[in-house]
Amino acid sequence: MPEPPDSDDEEAFDRWLDENDAIDLVDIDGPAEDDLYAVGDEVWHWDGQSWSQLALPTDEPLNAIKVLSPREIILVGLNGTLLAGNAHTGFIDLSRVEDNQNFTSAEWFAEKLFLASNFGLHVYDPAKKTIEPYATDLSPDLQDTHILEAKDGILWSFGFKDLAWFDGKTWTRVDHPDNPPIR
Repeated sequence: MPEPPDSDDEEAFDRWLDENDAIDLVDIDGPAEDDLYAVGDEVWHWDGQSWSQLALPTDEPLNAIKVLSPREIILVGLNGTLLAGNAHTGFIDLSRVEDNQNFTSAEWFAEKLFLASNFGLHVYDPAKKTIEPYATDLSPDLQDTHILEAKDGILWSFGFKDLAWFDGKTWTRVDHPDNPPIR
């Protein structure tokens, strides 16, 4: 296989990936060292012995994995893709046809599945089986969300320009050190 072009040239790099049948993977996670998932243009599963490609109910590229339990793995990606399941029983599509946002991260917090996207923060309600925009109590509301992370009872939203945390009751904005404050 020929060497890839400089990664700064995204178009050339994408052409190289296509021409060489390369797989573009962007996230890896799993509940155990013998139960790993890797996502990107395809989804692969490691069972401790070998990697196998998984069949999914979508052909959309995926961006992130959230492990809720060994039985419930969440995969999110382009065009509002939200999948739940595992390598053993398969994945179901929880997406809606009208969704066209790019989900970049998912996090379970306060009995809700929060979803980061280019259109702001969303939440999946398992009882209603709906994906809805989520409004914070910030003014102005979150400007962008990209990565969500829950630790020690706090949900963090890391955006390119907007940082905030949520304790389950109140959202607090943190001034981004490289950007003007959002007011």
